[in-house]
Amino acid sequence: MKLSIIATIVAVAITSTEACAKYKTCWCERSNFMYEGRLQDNIPWDEDTVKACVDPGTAGYYGQNFKECHRYKKSFFAFIPSKAINNCDWTKKCQSVGATTGYCREKI
Repeated sequence: MKLSIIATIVAVAITSTEACAKYKTCWCERSNFMYEGRLQDNIPWDEDTVKACVDPGTAGYYGQNFKECHRYKKSFFAFIPSKAINNCDWTKKCQSVGATTGYCREKI
């Protein structure tokens, strides 16, 4: 009984520490601002995305109707990690340029 409780606690601790992941494509969003007389939420913001997308990322339209930052380079060697966007770092970058948060897609 005690072993199953300890195993559950360890599993939860491991999954909570691995909340950050790498993604190929990310964008910034703004929330809680007035536009055309209405309170807007979760609006992709192109200017903030371009500001947050610094080298080696490339800002552009990648299948969406808003700009995204694309950064992905597969490593030739298996033991060297691929270059991609860390979603936790991306959210901090978005917030530093004025966005509310950042979101990503295409997890690697």
